[in-house]
Amino acid sequence: MKRFIRKVLKFILLPIIPLLLALFLFENYSHQSSFNDYSFNNSTESKIFKLPVTDSVNIIVAGDSRAQRQLIPKVIKSITGINSINIATSSGDLVSTVPSLSAYNDKNIFIISASSWQINDGAIDHGYLSDKCFQQLTLHEKVSIYGNDVKEIIWCYFDLIKLILKKDKYHYNDKTIKEDGFYGVDDTLKIDPNHFTDFINAHSWYKKINTNSIREKIFSKSLEKLKERNSLIIIYQPPVSPYFKENIKNTAIDKFEKEYSKKLAKLCSKSDNIVFYDFYNKDISILENTMFYDHQHLNRNGAKLFSKIVSEKVISELKSRMNKNIPTKLHVSLNQRKRTF
Repeated sequence: MKRFIRKVLKFILLPIIPLLLALFLFENYSHQSSFNDYSFNNSTESKIFKLPVTDSVNIIVAGDSRAQRQLIPKVIKSITGINSINIATSSGDLVSTVPSLSAYNDKNIFIISASSWQINDGAIDHGYLSDKCFQQLTLHEKVSIYGNDVKEIIWCYFDLIKLILKKDKYHYNDKTIKEDGFYGVDDTLKIDPNHFTDFINAHSWYKKINTNSIREKIFSKSLEKLKERNSLIIIYQPPVSPYFKENIKNTAIDKFEKEYSKKLAKLCSKSDNIVFYDFYNKDISILENTMFYDHQHLNRNGAKLFSKIVSEKVISELKSRMNKNIPTKLHVSLNQRKRTF
């Protein structure tokens, strides 16, 4: 019997030990300082490559899908007079966005959408914890977030290895590039009270709200890096449909969104170059349900209106800073071009 047990243990442990050793070595390798400036987000990097900027001042739209599908560069340029591109991507979190912005100098203006799921340790459906965030986590933090979901941890490691080996590529269609990176959706939100509860219960952002602060810590570090830049940076908490907001009022989701807004406002308030706009708590009356294609994403018509609203805020912010004579590379460049707002 003892011989049998030894054989079984040998059979099990022999393949596991090399795997654990390889995991340990890769874990240490992936945390090398040489990877600190890697975004590990090929979809963003592909946009940066496909959408080169030539103007001395540009408005760079970045972040997650609620910038990708809600801010139109052509509308922004028509109102501000400043060239604009959209490098935002679906599930593009702040952690992977910040290193991508190193492609641009401090004369540029950055507008970043940062949704609340980015600090939710429970929002771990595949794609909602970015490869960059996974790389930044310690092994203990990875296990704390994923628990006993070994399969997902292994998949995340494989994704990260492919990115390090530069084996994973992303291609955009011509229409997206022609629209300067904007990805518009023409559908209209269909109100269905009978299925709203099912929608919420299955929602990747909310079905497990866990504020253990592991992702929040990494999110905060990324924001600290943004503060080192000498640029105007606008970060916003995106709007939601009136129907969505009405139906989650006073729920755990509503509480989570409001707490996130408070945390983000506090983090941004500690920097002169970062401005925070809370479009979740501050309703925009013209963004009716018909302006959304789902409960949290504007359709093309809604995106046009939202782009105008954000553009006006950019102009207002620039005027304010110029009147206060805040010395930044951005304002020097704008003055040299004799821009007026």
